[in-house]
Amino acid sequence: MIIGYEVPMFISVLLVALHSGFTLSYYDMIISQLNSGTVFSATSLGAFLGSIVFILCIPGAAGVIPFDNPEAKTEIVYGYLIEYGGPYLGLLKLAKDVANFTVCLLFFTLFTYLPAVVPLLSGYGLMANVFITLTGTLVVYIITITLPRTIYARVKLRQALGFYKWVWTLVLIASLAMIFNYM
Repeated sequence: MIIGYEVPMFISVLLVALHSGFTLSYYDMIISQLNSGTVFSATSLGAFLGSIVFILCIPGAAGVIPFDNPEAKTEIVYGYLIEYGGPYLGLLKLAKDVANFTVCLLFFTLFTYLPAVVPLLSGYGLMANVFITLTGTLVVYIITITLPRTIYARVKLRQALGFYKWVWTLVLIASLAMIFNYM
């Protein structure tokens, strides 16, 4: 399953990196969008499809209920967490939640309207930008992690890979759109 969602997520970030002057530096990608005054996923078909791919891969990366086969909370054995208890179990769960929040933050800062809004909020200071960023990340977290966790049932491994077959198709279309954009 990791190949099903990690590689398309990376390719979608590469599509933004292509617009940013062929750099994988997170800072340079954000500054490039700020300098252009627009969000690349709003101006390019390839980057837009890449943003859809990224948001479809977040539930798999987070391991929420439809795609929680490696953890399998509903089974008798509680996945890899069976050996842990107390503070160590708490630290593992906290690390997983921080990783999930970080993936949502990455999506919000690379693929949404933030670079177009930051210059408008420059008069309000850093705290307004931090508030907008955290609020937007929380909205992405609720949509991509909390909602699937509450409304979907767990799927079989074959069904999860079938879902990511469509994600792979979409990321290939996005890559082709980006290639034809540069030709």
